[in-house]
Amino acid sequence: MKIWKRFASALLAVVVMLSAMAPAMAVATEETPSPFPAGYQYPILPGTPEWDALQDNQEKIDACVVPQEILDAMTTEEVLETLLNYPLQTNIYAFNNVQAGVEVVYRGYSGEILETLLTRPDRAEVILRRYQKNPVSGENQFDTAEDQDTMEALMQMEEVKELYSEAQLLEIEQAVTEKYLLRKEDRYFSDDPLCEYFRIEMESAGGSPLPYTTVSTPNGTAVAVYCKNMA
Repeated sequence: MKIWKRFASALLAVVVMLSAMAPAMAVATEETPSPFPAGYQYPILPGTPEWDALQDNQEKIDACVVPQEILDAMTTEEVLETLLNYPLQTNIYAFNNVQAGVEVVYRGYSGEILETLLTRPDRAEVILRRYQKNPVSGENQFDTAEDQDTMEALMQMEEVKELYSEAQLLEIEQAVTEKYLLRKEDRYFSDDPLCEYFRIEMESAGGSPLPYTTVSTPNGTAVAVYCKNMA
């Protein structure tokens, strides 16, 4: 009888303890807002006194390192925004073409961001959807142009492109063509704006004697697309 009373008392104590813990456990499992909705917020940015005080490119690279534990806690969308917000993104234009620049800047300077992105199984879909939403004109036009060129190079990376279906590749080509035509109409860009996606496509196919390729608009109109640095 005494054993039964002790067992009952112990069981009651466990029930009371679990009852007390239940609200806390429920809060812990509820979905909470992400602390990185717009990607990582870099502590030092170009144009600030802190940035100007950095002595050389290596110091700037070191100032832009994103802790791996933060990247691991992000969604794929947030990792991509962190990559697009990278303070040294402009350096992609310091090379022969954007693809080469993206390789150096994102595999060399800040390899942890791209490496994390390339481990995500939904990376290809996330890049495509973000590219489709990226504006061609408007405020911060240079930043959005950088993002467009960067994503075109990302979508051509083997680790990304291999995940696209034939239907998605057609989606990409249509989106790239539409954005190129919008760039041609925008006086912010030159008469022959850059089209990195098709430049890489041509190079992969063996190049071309002229830095142009022909694409079709959604209405079936053939358009000559200038591919910078292909010649």
